[in-house]
Formats: sequence, C-alpha cells, structure tokens
Amino acid sequence: MRVRAARAADDAAFASFEHGLDLKEPWADEVAEMIDTLWAWRSSTVPEARLQDRCVIVAEEAGRIVAVLAHQLLLAESGQPYARHRYIRLVAVNARHRRDGYAASLMEHVLDELQQSGVVTVSWLVHPANQASYLFCEAMFGAVAETTQPADEKPYLRYVVTLAP
Repeated sequence: MRVRAARAADDAAFASFEHGLDLKEPWADEVAEMIDTLWAWRSSTVPEARLQDRCVIVAEEAGRIVAVLAHQLLLAESGQPYARHRYIRLVAVNARHRRDGYAASLMEHVLDELQQSGVVTVSWLVHPANQASYLFCEAMFGAVAETTQPADEKPYLRYVVTLAP
C-alpha cells in the first residue's frame, strides 16, 4: 500500500469511487456526496477552506485508489482554528477492498503523521446506523476514544482520540 496526498488528477477517481453504499441508508447519501466532491472540497479557495487546512490522503494499490481519508482543522465561532486539533471528515474504502485492512492502515498512518506534527486531539463523527464504521471505530478506538452523542450532532456519535505526546 502506498499512501500519498491527493492531487487534482485524482478527481476522476473520486467521482467514480466504488463506495458500494446502500443509498437508502440515512447516512449514505452524505458520504457518497463527500467522496464525489473531495477534490472540489480540498481545493476550494474560500477563506474558510484555507483556514481549515483541508487535506485528502489516499491509499493506492497497483496505482489505483483503494481508500481515502479527509481531515481538516475545525474553526471556532470566532473563525479561528482550534489549535492542535484535527477533524476527520471522511474515511472510505473501495467496496472491493473492504475488510482488507486499508481503513486501519490509512487511519494509523494519518494519526502518526498528525501526532508528529504536534496535533494533540483528533475527532470524527459516525452515524450509529453505519454499522461498518461503528464497528471499525469500536474495534480500533473503543478502549481509548472518548465517545459522546452531543445533542447538536444527534444522531451522530462523536469520537475523540488524544494522541500521545
């Protein structure tokens, strides 16, 4: 597996990414749209996007994108980014490569890089009906993540991991 930053040429791969989601699920449309628009989101020139330091990381096998992870800084109501915190917007694995360890490997790679860059906490949201994501998060982070269900984000579960110094 090769991990690298996404580039403009990946836009077509994102648009045709085989997510294999059942679009009848309450969370699937949102995830499919995020994948389809990843490069536009990443390369946006609006001031908020620049402050958020949006990043898209891909995992490749034999030159094909098999998984993708997007993360960003979160902005406070003041418009300034929270220091040393990142928000994972998306982790997706090509339907043909699920359960092959790509999500875990990509997540570990990104968390290691974030930790080395001085990030202290990382958070993300999971819809409880998204069983695959929920089970992945519980298996990988259940023992170390703080999990809450904030009223303003229901029905989503928020995971927060503190990275070791």
